[in-house]
Amino acid sequence: MNLLLITSDQHRGDCLGVAGRRVRTPHLDLLASQGTRFDACITPNVVCMPARSSMLTGLLPLTHGTHDNGIDLDEATGERGFAGTLTRAGYTTAFIGKAHFSSNHSEGPTGRCENVLSSHRFPDDWSGPYMGFEHVELMQLGHNYWLPERPPGGLHYERWYHADGLGDLKDRLYRERLPPETHAAQTHHSALPVAWHNSTWVGDRGVEYLRRQAGARDAASGGEPHAPFCAWLSFADPHHPFDAPAPWCWMHRP
Repeated sequence: MNLLLITSDQHRGDCLGVAGRRVRTPHLDLLASQGTRFDACITPNVVCMPARSSMLTGLLPLTHGTHDNGIDLDEATGERGFAGTLTRAGYTTAFIGKAHFSSNHSEGPTGRCENVLSSHRFPDDWSGPYMGFEHVELMQLGHNYWLPERPPGGLHYERWYHADGLGDLKDRLYRERLPPETHAAQTHHSALPVAWHNSTWVGDRGVEYLRRQAGARDAASGGEPHAPFCAWLSFADPHHPFDAPAPWCWMHRP
């Protein structure tokens, strides 16, 4: 069985069209109509790092030790989670997007890939392993309080963002506020084109990963068994700041 986990960050469970709200989520609604929807799930913690660590490990925050943001998940504990377990069982495993199992900001470098002060230690061709996933393509932050770090810092998304030399243009477009003014906290209509947005990057990299897996499956169809895959696609939105690009920003009242 192939496994694909798609998560969106800080997304209220009832903010879906399929849940009866006046929210346009046609693709998520289609997924819900074709599968099983668990509408009584409750997170073990209300902030990022503890919740994500519990999803990975199956443990409560007081057990895995990451009971608040800013407390790094023990790497040995992370590697015993579902990704490492499946990797050891012969699965191909991947994580694409925002991980946040480790602190982004710290007083000093922590040596971990997600840490702003340490990311320069990881070369452009590094792709894992990390927390039991054998292949990773990561964004370091994903929330544009902090615009994408410049190389040699940053991770896969940030280096892709700056690789064409247009980072300054992208930063300026992100900060540009398209009309109308929202008059809402941490909310603006961003002029950053959809093609450069980190949600698009996660989706595109996820599709490319699935295509590679399909190609490997077809190549192995001559009788060799093909390893199943488990991939986690992790979108950083709709976490604040609420800065979606046009035309999506105009689809809902601020």
